[in-house]
Amino acid sequence: MSHKLQRRIIASSLSLVLAAFSTTGCTGENHEDSAHSVSPTADSLASQTSKHSAEPAESLTEKTTQSPSTKPECTTETLATSGLPSGSIPSEHETPYTYKIKENKFDPCADLSFVLLEGVFAAPSDTAAWESPMSTVVFFHQGKVIYDPSPDVYARVTEITPRGNDSFTIKLKAPGPALMSPWEDGGSVTASWIGNGLKVDKSALNPKAQINSQLYL
Repeated sequence: MSHKLQRRIIASSLSLVLAAFSTTGCTGENHEDSAHSVSPTADSLASQTSKHSAEPAESLTEKTTQSPSTKPECTTETLATSGLPSGSIPSEHETPYTYKIKENKFDPCADLSFVLLEGVFAAPSDTAAWESPMSTVVFFHQGKVIYDPSPDVYARVTEITPRGNDSFTIKLKAPGPALMSPWEDGGSVTASWIGNGLKVDKSALNPKAQINSQLYL
């Protein structure tokens, strides 16, 4: 074998070895890079999965541990349990004051609330008496009837307006001087819850607007 041919064989063998070494090295680097690039992604996915799965659990825990809303005890009171007699109120007359509710502002949680009644000292079937009904206002403190002072009876109540949270002004009409004469201004009274009781101011009342009849609640 000639020296020239030997050098070609040696050069060819070296080329094959270097090519194999280069390919192996590149492949190793690629695997290493791939391993490093995949690992953070897997960790990130695991972290995100853990985070998202924990959030609903925390929300569920918060919902579970929330205490149920409690309503004040006064909200259990109704007009039926307030102490107001149903349909009629005993009076100083032989017949009770038979009434219908004209305006209902009953509030079981208020210091002062009311119902406006319209009625007669007669039987419900007495149509002649119901042609001229009389008015009364029953007041309540936190859902219970206020017995003292007892409610007054008026010829006609035209309007009840609030003055703050615990005071009302009652506007009245009074009968005219003759049987068929027009109604007169009856003035007004103001009822207020002060301290631990009901106070009624009659300084602006036209005496003709009040009916002298006692109701017994």
